[in-house]
Amino acid sequence: MITEKFIAEEWYLNPDDATSQLLKLTESFSENEFNANGSSTAWNAAKVCEHIIRSAEAIADALSARAKAADRNAEERVLELKELFLNFDKKFSHPGLFCL
Repeated sequence: MITEKFIAEEWYLNPDDATSQLLKLTESFSENEFNANGSSTAWNAAKVCEHIIRSAEAIADALSARAKAADRNAEERVLELKELFLNFDKKFSHPGLFCL
């Protein structure tokens, strides 16, 4: 069983290093470990990886999309986004299953 824990705030600050660490970590799982279900509310490794992949794709799409310039201060909603994305106490359910 994998017991190493990564600090999400560090991943946020170093995305290239985060990707390398994630790949290294996922390669260390057996297929059974990767898809193992701990409890009905916990995400397994496969669900976490799928979430990261989908999030990265959505971010890439958003950054490459054509959009008009915002007519507000760019810093206006930074606190709101930090509260949303850096709240590691909030739990979410996963919509599906991803297999190796």
